[in-house]
Amino acid sequence: MTPNKWLDNFEFLENVEFHDKIYFQILAKEISNYLKNAPIPLVTWWNPERVCIYFILGQNIRWYVKVDTNVSYRDYITQVEKYAKKYYPKYKVDKEVQVSLTEDEIVSILQKEKNVSFDEVVKRKKTTIVKEKGVIERVYMMEDEFLLNMDDGNLSIRMSGIPIKNPLSLTEFLEKIKKININEENLSKEEVYKKVRNFIFENSIEKRKVNKQIKIVEYTGMQMINFFNINFSILKNYELEKIDDLWYKWDNNQIYFESSLIEKECLKIYKEKRNKLITSVCD
Repeated sequence: MTPNKWLDNFEFLENVEFHDKIYFQILAKEISNYLKNAPIPLVTWWNPERVCIYFILGQNIRWYVKVDTNVSYRDYITQVEKYAKKYYPKYKVDKEVQVSLTEDEIVSILQKEKNVSFDEVVKRKKTTIVKEKGVIERVYMMEDEFLLNMDDGNLSIRMSGIPIKNPLSLTEFLEKIKKININEENLSKEEVYKKVRNFIFENSIEKRKVNKQIKIVEYTGMQMINFFNINFSILKNYELEKIDDLWYKWDNNQIYFESSLIEKECLKIYKEKRNKLITSVCD
């Protein structure tokens, strides 16, 4: 069977060696949808002996993810993408930005410059260097559009090419980015990233901004516990906030616990991982 075709093959899915065929069939559909819009070409194979699906990129990159009914379909894709994202088209560059002065800096200036007013100092800006990150997370080949995620949350849909001036199909666009990464062996990683960033913004236009969609998380039992284990590394920079009885907000996730027992167990996982993270930063 052709790689990936098994994901949409009814006969294969009906006879698959897995104890919960309905779960497996829905999961296969979710994986198929993910692959259609992933920015890198992935090949998949089902391994019944190890109860896992292999994901293959090119000749040398391969990993697998266990199939487990205690993991939601969405979180399964999250596990796949945690590894795949390392190979998405991306960049990370230093950028100069103007920011407001800190309270200590304002006080220091007022003490040194006796003739300057408070309002004048507050309006002053300083130049600082920040990291600008961007990654192409999804592609829409039929429309020649892609989803660019900048700085972990600034989402926009862009179209490859510049109309009339420099039309460019998304296939050509992605291939040129790939060549930048392959052909610039003599450059540092920072220089390659800069070339990738420049290419993206010089050869595409923004169509629209995209807001993060609110996701309702109402998993039961182990699926909810695994949600916290799987997603903590992605959501660690956001506070888990209680908004009502058994309801919490975690970035764009609105989480509902089926019971106070599951709530207690998940909060325990969250606090333990949070404390471990703080301890490692301090060390």
